[in-house]
Amino acid sequence: MPIIGGKIFRGSTQDDVTLKFFDALLQPKSQADITPIPDHKTILHVLHKYNVNKVVNQHWAENYSPLQHDYLNDLFGSPVAKSIIDSLYIIPDSASSPPIILITLSPENWGKPEIWGDEPARWFADSATIYIYTTYAQSGKLQFSVIPSQKLHHIDVSLNGKPVTTLIVGDTATYFTPTIDLVPGISVITLKDRNGSETVVGDMRCIGTTPFAGKLQMHLECDPHMKGKRKISVGIQNMDWVHQVPEKPMLANFGNQIGLTSATIPGTISNENELVLPLNFQSLGSITKDMVLFLHIWNTDAANTQLIAQWDGWPLNGQFQTSTWKVGEQLGFNIAVPIPENSSKGNYLVELGWYDTDSHVRLPIMSTILETHDQILKLGSFKLMEQ
Repeated sequence: MPIIGGKIFRGSTQDDVTLKFFDALLQPKSQADITPIPDHKTILHVLHKYNVNKVVNQHWAENYSPLQHDYLNDLFGSPVAKSIIDSLYIIPDSASSPPIILITLSPENWGKPEIWGDEPARWFADSATIYIYTTYAQSGKLQFSVIPSQKLHHIDVSLNGKPVTTLIVGDTATYFTPTIDLVPGISVITLKDRNGSETVVGDMRCIGTTPFAGKLQMHLECDPHMKGKRKISVGIQNMDWVHQVPEKPMLANFGNQIGLTSATIPGTISNENELVLPLNFQSLGSITKDMVLFLHIWNTDAANTQLIAQWDGWPLNGQFQTSTWKVGEQLGFNIAVPIPENSSKGNYLVELGWYDTDSHVRLPIMSTILETHDQILKLGSFKLMEQ
């Protein structure tokens, strides 16, 4: 019988995981959160799956909240027994179908939802726990977006204690884990900040920039009344499970050292003066030198194709040295390339490549699904509208 608002000790690690999962599942729900919010029938189904027919809410616990009490009343109905110490709830029957997937967050190490770029976000400090429940064995990927803080953070992702991947977070980006296999029941995904959290003061949205990302590419509404210090590592948004789909081939392999895993080019640009290009890379092998990323933008409608803009630099606002990049680590960031004001409307081509900082020799493209020339990748096109 789960005790909400207090603690119960059992004899095995699995019992502890199960109780913590139910503690997370039965927390009051926000109208919007970073994970899909399960409905009441789904929650009741999972409780019955584990033969839970009673829940106790302890009023005297340090973490007791009236909101918790109200939520349990809404979920289960009025308690069948109540005292100044605790309330006892009977779990009502549920006729719902088993959930395909259910994701819930440990209340111990996630901050409350904040709105970043019109979407809810939660920050964690040092480490954070995610519980995933599935009725049957399945494979897929966990997807989520990240918001950087003021320092560079390496986030190690593990599944049931086994390493899955590492994310280098210095800019906003969307990440996918590699394909992971879930067994029926509860799985635990942990996000751990390898170098530890940092201390910030007030509302991070009031800053709006970071040393590694520059100006954040999202709409932010600052809360100047948010005061005090807090520890943070990374902000997380839009977390969801992506069911197993055929693996997409890597966009390009540069010298068996750097893999381009995703890139998003907007179809059109209008009333703007820059192209913002989200890019995701992964280290494929040992990188002993510091490499420069370059982007070229060509006007393909001109009589003779013209180079109208370019960008060259180290990732993360020029502050990330690829020689520090460990094999398998994922790195996502945005490149903002200014578009000259006198550029004519029409079609433009974006090209991308890497070269050695010292020798300027380009990394060879070992494989790709896109067109290339001279060790340069033809990434894609966009249309420039009237500026």
